[in-house]
Amino acid sequence: QVQEESQIPNMHYQLNKAVDAVDTANELIEKSVEPTTTTVGTGIIPPKAKPVKYVSATSLSQKTFLESEQDVNDYLEVLKKELMSAVNNSMRVRIK
Repeated sequence: QVQEESQIPNMHYQLNKAVDAVDTANELIEKSVEPTTTTVGTGIIPPKAKPVKYVSATSLSQKTFLESEQDVNDYLEVLKKELMSAVNNSMRVRIK
């Protein structure tokens, strides 16, 4: 559908719809996969599924362009804090 569009806003809309469809499909796949279980004594203990945190890498930047080494370092520091916060809270991270 994007190839048939001639207007950029419509292309952007179609692209966002495609990205949302991929995210939805990935979530359904993750939910449908049976996690492996472990046996302790006489009981079976299923592993606890970690929640997923979605991080939009572009939303973490205060600037449209990174133009200096300091800009890159500042951005990476913010990104690292966001990722480490999620990991330290026993979450999985999906970067968008």
